[in-house]
Amino acid sequence: MKKQSVAAAPVEMNRDQMHLGYCETRLNGLGVNAPGSTELARVRAARDDIIARMDPADLAAYRKAANLAMTPEQRAEDAERQAETEPR
Repeated sequence: MKKQSVAAAPVEMNRDQMHLGYCETRLNGLGVNAPGSTELARVRAARDDIIARMDPADLAAYRKAANLAMTPEQRAEDAERQAETEPR
């Protein structure tokens, strides 16, 4: 078992952030192994549901903690989602 360094202290995540992490991991696997599956569509819908109910600060903290580089498709979806939720 690897020893955890002092600099790599665990990040406290809430339930939605953990579930989003599970969905992201599952999407990566399904995207490679079963790109046309109904399971992929189901997990995408679950991810969208989780993101819709998350606080934007929690989502930003999750992205920073996970150090995720968003794909161009994810950036476009995120921009659309933010445009819809921002007051005009």
